Formats: sequence, structure tokens, C-alpha cells
Amino acid sequence: MPGAATSKAEADCQIEQLRRERGFDGQHQILSKDLYQQPSHFLLELIQNADDNTFSSAVTPGLSLTLSGSSPRYLRTDCNEVGFTLEQVNAIATTGDSTKKAISRRQRGYIGEKGIGFKSVFKVASVVNIVSGYYEFMFERDTPLGMILPVLSPFPSRHRLPDHTQFLLQLGDQVEVRRIQIDLENIDPELLIFLRKLRRLTIETNYTNTTYHVQTDTSDATLGDTATIYSTNGDENLTLDKKYAVIRFNASRMPSDTRREGITRSKVILAFPIDESKSPKMGRHKAFAFLPIDDFGFKVSSMIYPTQPGPSADIIYVQFLVHADFLLVASREGLDYGCQWNIFLRDAIRATFLLAVKRFISMPAGEAGPGLRYMWPQYTKHHQSSHDFWNQLHRDILQDLRLERVLESRDASAGFYIPRQLRFTPTKFRFEGDALFDSPSLRKKQLAFQYDGVYGQLKLLGVPRTTIQDLCQEFSDWIAEFGVAILDTKPPEWHRKVASLFYGETGLKAHLLSLPIIPLRDGSWVNARRAHLYLEVGTTEEYVPGGINISIVDRASTDSLQQSDPQTFNPTDFPTSLA
Repeated sequence: MPGAATSKAEADCQIEQLRRERGFDGQHQILSKDLYQQPSHFLLELIQNADDNTFSSAVTPGLSLTLSGSSPRYLRTDCNEVGFTLEQVNAIATTGDSTKKAISRRQRGYIGEKGIGFKSVFKVASVVNIVSGYYEFMFERDTPLGMILPVLSPFPSRHRLPDHTQFLLQLGDQVEVRRIQIDLENIDPELLIFLRKLRRLTIETNYTNTTYHVQTDTSDATLGDTATIYSTNGDENLTLDKKYAVIRFNASRMPSDTRREGITRSKVILAFPIDESKSPKMGRHKAFAFLPIDDFGFKVSSMIYPTQPGPSADIIYVQFLVHADFLLVASREGLDYGCQWNIFLRDAIRATFLLAVKRFISMPAGEAGPGLRYMWPQYTKHHQSSHDFWNQLHRDILQDLRLERVLESRDASAGFYIPRQLRFTPTKFRFEGDALFDSPSLRKKQLAFQYDGVYGQLKLLGVPRTTIQDLCQEFSDWIAEFGVAILDTKPPEWHRKVASLFYGETGLKAHLLSLPIIPLRDGSWVNARRAHLYLEVGTTEEYVPGGINISIVDRASTDSLQQSDPQTFNPTDFPTSLA
């Protein structure tokens, strides 16, 4: 079949030839009501079709969607591609095949299995006018074979834009227009991150005029691959909307499937939202299979459609974007959860997430905060999904992380540890922002304090919380490492803090009694088992006769001891007379 027409006459001749061929092929007739459950899905198909086009290197590939609610009501798409070939015109007219099927499956395994993407416009439009290069024709839904037989028809001149491929959909009543307007205003601009060619998307209605632009950068010294979404609202001033750290992974040895015939490799992309300080930016996201198709897993996800989901809808939650060549059910509005292809992709997502974590932990802490190096566990937040396909992904990700060296201790020079090897120190077990008991050996056992904001997630990875029993052991190890002289260096507030923590802990009595942590007036330290241990009386009547061997606690420590449990530390008040 020849390529693009080189003249208007040649284009018209080719269209007429297609009509003659299609007119004898009744098997191509379809019912538009069988195409999609949701009429608004046609918007996403139009975007996907535009992304499959060919663009000149001199332009920024873009698509505009313009909706008019006043009579005559219409939706117009304008794409600055180079123009249709006859093969593409044929694909639009055909229901059993498509440009995406003929080209995409051969090259990349993408969607478009049934060749019904373009036909979804007939859910909302009675007439569709198309112009591309020299080709000008239309389809009429309500005439015999009108959805598959192109009719030569000039494109309305008042809508014509030079060097653009344009679709003009003639719409029905105002209710339909309002539904499309809501859907347009709720399109996720993040889909630009995952489209192959489109870099710009403009949405124009009676109430809004917004252009989204994606900028990719593969040279970020710390983040690596990034994608940034900008927007403009009717002016030329760009506003930074969102930035993402992007991780890519090529899954190999994919299982065979008739819908991906001959495809053995498939790419998975994860995009993690970040803020200006390069820390996780929690938001609402969607799973993408070259178009948004499912809310999936770790936080509340924004719906591309404003309509309420039915009882069988799979509402799940996500903290990052997932993009993969999932196989979908016939309606293209959900995953085929049972097929091996999708299960393999789920495992690839799991592997990609681990790659992302390893990139994040190699980054330096941000100047304005801990950054991704320490805050990446926020991306593991998860709420139970209605479908176990995504719940299993969450379980698998957690299991992988439990076995990997991904966490840092308070000794940053010691490298990374498996989560269960470190303990989280609650703030009540700290003094003035530092560990209550600090030593080189203890730092290697304590989780870095920069993780304080994500301990809720780290607990799921097996990081235990320091208990009072653990603290008592740290106290003992600390004294053993430095000797009792270290106690002299601590201020009274520190001693009071330690005493108050162990107050009432009768289960630790035996351990605490054995520690040499009671200072005497002569500068020595003893344990609470010391015989004849007394507090100072605090009066001028103190007198100890010669030959009497007693130990008197240093007055500066009396307050601390008095805060302790008398069942544990029970020095006797100094008597006014001894015989």
C-alpha cells in the first residue's frame, strides 16, 4: 500500500478506493456501545493515537483538545505531526486492525489489540471530520457502515490549522458536553511522562485553558533520570507542578501471550514524586499502561474519570507512578489480573522498586532536610486494595527490603544494614536530641535519627523499637566501654533524665543494682548493693564517729536518686547520731 498522498487529487482517489473495498466487507461493522464501559475513555484513546504519530525534529510534539459548549457543540483535536500516510487512514477505517497494532506490536508490544481505539469517539460524536496533509474526510455514525467508510468531505475552514492533523467531533446535547468538560479537566498530566513522543498537552474549554509540558533530564548529578511537569494557564508563564525521579527496568524472558506475540522483553518505569528538597512528595497517582488504567496501591489515587466507580471497581492506593505494558480486559479499563504476562510485570515492578531504593540511599542528605536518602520509606505506604494483585506487590516489596542492606545506623561510616539489625530509639530515650548513651559500638546498633519521620514504615521492615530493657543494656554496655568516669561528664539534667526513665521499672532492679552508677562524696562510684549507703542529711548536724565505715552519696546526685524508685535505689537517710 502506498505512503502519504502527494496531492489532493491523489488523496481523494485513495479515499474512494478505501470506500469501495470496505463496502464489500460487512464483517467490519461494529456497535459503538460495545467499545467501552465509560464514554470518556475516548479522550485517552485520542491522546494515545496522537502519541503514535510521526513528528518533525523541528517541533515540540504536542496535542490540543478544545471543547466548545455553545452551538454548534464540538471537540477538536490538533496535533502537529507530519501527516497521515494511507496506511494510517486505512487503520482508522478498519475495526479489526489499527496503526498501533500493525506497528506498535511489532516494535514495542504496546496496547491497541482490538483496533477499536478510534471507534470509541462514536460514543459521543455523531459525525467526525478529519484532516491530515492532503486527506480530508469524515465518518458518520448513523449511516450504514458510516463508522468504517470514510466519506470525502472538506474540513471546516474556520477550524483549520496549517501543518496539523485535526479531528472535529460533532457532539450531542449539553449534558454530553458537560461530561466531557469534567473529564478533560481531570486528565492526569503525569501521563506525559510515559508517552513516547508527546511533550505538550493543551486542554481548552469554556472555563479553562491549560497547557502541560514535560521536561526530561537524564543528567541530574544526584537523582539521575528526572521528569518535570510544568503548566501554563492562558499565558506564557510556566509553573512547576510536579517533579519525579524516574527509574527504568527492562524485564526479560516475558511469558508468551497471543496479545504480545513474539515479545520477550518489556520495560517498566516507576516515577517517584519529589519536592524542592528532593524528599518524597506524597500525592495521588495512578497506574499507567500507556494510558491511565487502574488505581493501584499505596495511597489515595486520583481518578481519571469523575464518575463514581461501580461495585466491581478496583479502588487501590499509590505513592508513586507505575508504568508498564499491562494486558487489559476488553474494556481497556482494568487489568487482566490472572494472566502470567501481568504477573511477570508485577515482579518486574518489585525489582524496579528495589533499584530505586538503592539509588535513593546513595544520594547525600538534602540541605533542607534528610532527603530521599532517609525518607524513601514513605513510598512504601499502603492501604489494602480490593484486589490482591496489588496487595501482593506490597507484600513482595516489603519482603525484599527486609533482606537488603538499605538502612543506615547512627555511625554513617559503617555502611548500610539489614533492617532487623538496627533499633529505633524513641525520643523519650534521648537527651537534647542525641542518644542518651552514646558510644561507637552503640551507634552501629541504633537506627540513624534521620529516619524518625518514617519509622511507621520501617517497623513493617522489621526495625524494632528500643525498649526499656534494651536501654538498660545500653546503659550497662556504655559504662563498660567508657568506665564510670564518663558519668562525671554528664550534667545534672542528664542524671535526672536517666533516673526518671528507670523509675518504677522493678523488673530491671537486679540489673540496675549491679551497675556502679551512684556517686559518693569522695568522688568514687558504687552500685546500689553497697552496704551502709546513705544520703546526706542536709544539715550541720552531720557527724560520723571514727571507725564507722559508711558510704555517703554525693549531694549533687541526691535529687536524681530521690526521683528513682525507692524499691530499686534505697540509700538510707544519714542519721543525726551514730553509736
